[in-house]
Amino acid sequence: MHTEIMKIVFFILIILAVVLEIVADILFKKWSIGNKNALFIIGLLIYFIGTIFWAYSLKFESLVEAVFLSYIQE
Repeated sequence: MHTEIMKIVFFILIILAVVLEIVADILFKKWSIGNKNALFIIGLLIYFIGTIFWAYSLKFESLVEAVFLSYIQE
C-alpha cells in the first residue's frame, strides 16, 4: 500500500511539473510576441517552481527506476 501512495505522489509531482512548464512556455511565447518584461519574469518564476516539483519527484528515485523497468518489461 505504501508503494501505491508513493507512486501516486510521484505522478502528481510530475504532472504538476509538466503543467507548470507548459504554462511558463506559453508565457514565454506571449513575451516574445508582445515584449512585456512582466510575462518573462512570471514565466521564469513558474518555470522554476515546475523545476522544483520535478526535482522533488527525484526523491522517489527507486520508484522512478521501478516505473521505468515496468515499462521496459511490457
